[in-house]
Amino acid sequence: MDLWKMQLRAASFRGVSFGVTADESEGGRRTVTHEFPQREAPYVEDLGGAPRRFTVQAFVLGRDYMSRRDALEAALQQPGPGTLVHPWYGEVQVSQTAPYKVRHSAQDGGMAVFQLFFCRDTEPNSPAASVNQGLRARLEAGTAGLLACDSFDSVLRLAGQAEWAVSQTYSLIVDAVSTVQAIMHGDVSTVADLLGAATGYDLMPLASVGQHLWSVLQDIGGQSGLSDAAVSGRWASVARTDFLQTVPDNVGSQRAVIQSNGQAVESLVRRLALVESARAATTAQPAS
Repeated sequence: MDLWKMQLRAASFRGVSFGVTADESEGGRRTVTHEFPQREAPYVEDLGGAPRRFTVQAFVLGRDYMSRRDALEAALQQPGPGTLVHPWYGEVQVSQTAPYKVRHSAQDGGMAVFQLFFCRDTEPNSPAASVNQGLRARLEAGTAGLLACDSFDSVLRLAGQAEWAVSQTYSLIVDAVSTVQAIMHGDVSTVADLLGAATGYDLMPLASVGQHLWSVLQDIGGQSGLSDAAVSGRWASVARTDFLQTVPDNVGSQRAVIQSNGQAVESLVRRLALVESARAATTAQPAS
């Protein structure tokens, strides 16, 4: 027997066997020919490799040819790529590029003839969509910050309280912001300017004291002049810092109110520090 006949493989598609009488394949390069006025030689642009295509003349025959025909048609009806065992090329991962054709004839009784159209299929290499984890983290951090501010505003006790309690609450806020300023910048010279209108009793007209305080903290972080990685680290340090100052004993019945407000301020600053640390980390560039 000739050596080439010994090398032929038994043809099948998705495990369903069939015979092959002929095969045509095509490949090569994809090109575009550019022709220019007053220029005899064209420019042929190479666009990459052409798809490897196979046109297979297949058949099934015998007493059970109808059941074998049905099995092959069932395999051809399945979606997606499948394994083609090609007599001359061996195992090839392919997809169908056109509907198959099947032919019966009275002259060739006991046989069904197929014309199959395949193209070599590989893993998709086109751009695939993926979640922007950095953007997602920043959005989630923003949501966490708003929830922290809402929680703070719901527990902060200002309305109907004595002037002394409001004043002491403001002092606790100043102390907290000063601590953040010192950690982020090393000085507290701009705290008064950053707090702006939120001075003393002007806290009460604010729609959200929490969001105003968050804006102040964001200004502090934005003015640090540090890398995003360093900013993230310093915000993490802020989150580990104790802010709650000791409430004087001489404030009488307002002590519990001031203490509660101070705990709310400490909790808010820590939560917002974690938010800002996470947001800075999403754009931080590693050292190596």
